[in-house]
Amino acid sequence: MKSVVAATFALVLAVLAVYGMGSRNELAPRYPGGLRLGYAAEAPYAFVDATGRVTGVVPELARHVAQRLDLPVTFVQSDFGALLDQLEEGRYDVVASGLFITPERARRVQFSVPTFQTTDAALVRRGNPKRLHSFDDVRTAGAAVVVLAGSVEEALARNAGIAPDHTVVVPDAAGARRALESGRADLLLNSEPNVYWTAGHESAGAFEVAEPFDLVPSGTGAPRLGAFAFRKDDDALVAAWNRVLADVIGTPEHLALIEPFGFTRRLLPPPADQPRSVAP
Repeated sequence: MKSVVAATFALVLAVLAVYGMGSRNELAPRYPGGLRLGYAAEAPYAFVDATGRVTGVVPELARHVAQRLDLPVTFVQSDFGALLDQLEEGRYDVVASGLFITPERARRVQFSVPTFQTTDAALVRRGNPKRLHSFDDVRTAGAAVVVLAGSVEEALARNAGIAPDHTVVVPDAAGARRALESGRADLLLNSEPNVYWTAGHESAGAFEVAEPFDLVPSGTGAPRLGAFAFRKDDDALVAAWNRVLADVIGTPEHLALIEPFGFTRRLLPPPADQPRSVAP
């Protein structure tokens, strides 16, 4: 009799274990090979380090969330301007890159809750030879601005009145650095984390941040919100992802993940009950 009871108890435990595993892996049937994460190489948001690991503030947070969801991840590199196209085409399941929430993008994809906020900044060659501290300076000097294709900064330069023949549009961050270094462009416009990271880690002293640089004439200047992006029909994944983010963002564990990439509490998104801005 004892052996029967023991066997029954063991069976119940086994069923509970399987049930618990199933509840944690409720997304697994839809993503049998795990999640494919699309990114554009743009440090410190996402990049490949010297060991070949895809890292950065967004991939590291994505790994943490996916681990909590019991889903393995693989990374797929793309040009920044192709991220949403390739998400919609099914090449990957999540955009894990430095992507701002905009009304135009929100018509195409679902966004997670915001994971960071930041403003724009400008990078110039060492010494700022053309003395560029505003868009008025850029226009007066006949200077050229380099931006990533499909970026918020591309629209920002256009709205600031920078002529198309003085706007250099490139597919990736490496191309933007080359344009600035070669003199093809005089100013690189990007988000603050990228500009400061590039000046401090990737320029060997060739670049500096244009401080100050007046963004107000562009019609912006308010912090923009960044987030993960998903296909429109991936409601279950978005809901599960957001549940984890709600538990993680702002915790000491989260700050430990993002601080190596220059992200501090100052760049965390505002609480959900406070007004939030999205890029135009």
